[in-house]
Amino acid sequence: MNAHTKSNPTEHHATIKLGIVAHAKWFSVDRQRNGATPLPTQMMIIDGLPRFVAKQRRLAREGYTCYQAGVFGYHLRGRFAAMGVI
Repeated sequence: MNAHTKSNPTEHHATIKLGIVAHAKWFSVDRQRNGATPLPTQMMIIDGLPRFVAKQRRLAREGYTCYQAGVFGYHLRGRFAAMGVI
């Protein structure tokens, strides 16, 4: 990886949008920064999702999530709203 492709963990963005597909044992998350092309999908276990969302929220002025409530209902929405994510 060269200097032009390295990720900067302190880089701030205007917006970060997360598209989440929720399953019983794992989540797949697509991430878009500032309206750019979405980054590769990330797979994570249920416990990792809130930490991931919180980290993304710290990297942007505004954070958004979109998921189909399904079996999880609106539980995730409440947790994300408490983090300041719309």
